[in-house]
Amino acid sequence: RADRAPAKRAVSPDNTCGSNGTGGGADNYTCPSDLPCCSINGLCGSTNDYCLTTAGCQSGFGNCTAPAAGTISPDETCVLISSGIAGYVCSTADACCSGKHTATNGADSGWRGSDTDYCSVSAGCQSAYGICDASDNSTTTGGKATPGTSTNGQCGSNLGTCASNECCSLAGFCGVTEDYCNSPDCQVNYGPACDANKIPSGTNTSSTPRDELGSVLYGSARVYDCSQTRDMALTFDDGPFIYTSHIKYYLELRFLGTKTNNISDKGAIDNASLAWPALIK
Repeated sequence: RADRAPAKRAVSPDNTCGSNGTGGGADNYTCPSDLPCCSINGLCGSTNDYCLTTAGCQSGFGNCTAPAAGTISPDETCVLISSGIAGYVCSTADACCSGKHTATNGADSGWRGSDTDYCSVSAGCQSAYGICDASDNSTTTGGKATPGTSTNGQCGSNLGTCASNECCSLAGFCGVTEDYCNSPDCQVNYGPACDANKIPSGTNTSSTPRDELGSVLYGSARVYDCSQTRDMALTFDDGPFIYTSHIKYYLELRFLGTKTNNISDKGAIDNASLAWPALIK
């Protein structure tokens, strides 16, 4: 878009990255391939502290990964919320995973246990990470919440969906800020307002015919990569980049005749009285 400056996506020269944390800043550097993950602190690395989405990895500036599912908890934590940051599942001895702060024993969410405070669905028990008792919750069948508006601020496959103006975070809570709504972490099936669920304003063109305007097929023998020094091709396949405006300027200058230069006698490419519009078509 002409009214928005291209986002900078230069590879970091000093292992700082992103826009958040002590290392992040206006440069918005992305991480190099050998240290591909941008941590919550704005530093590039390759370990779980940098790469896990649950540790705050900044997916817009490097690679991020979700924790491996199904690992038995070694430290009594579980799920992906609050105290549980590794996505551990409960062992059979302590089979329930708490989903919110419990009043009777003071346990925070993300801990395993075996009493009502941990196992009750109405208390937010996380059935994807342990067993749950659904007998006290009329909205559940077989321990699985029926999709619908969340009644306790939590969301996900076992807890229902958020309100129409809310997003469902990776941790399973409803909210309206970027922490809840940003893709790819926002759970689109349970957060109607997730960024990935938004439909651009304007007329829906999904059914508009898109007839071929030429006979040259992409990838055919008649389409070539630039192979000569100083050759360039203008493309927006990957979105505008930091140097897009410079490429566009020199493309206009050298090839389109829209600037004052030694080929200006050919006329502007958008001049309907000349041959160029028909040539482009």
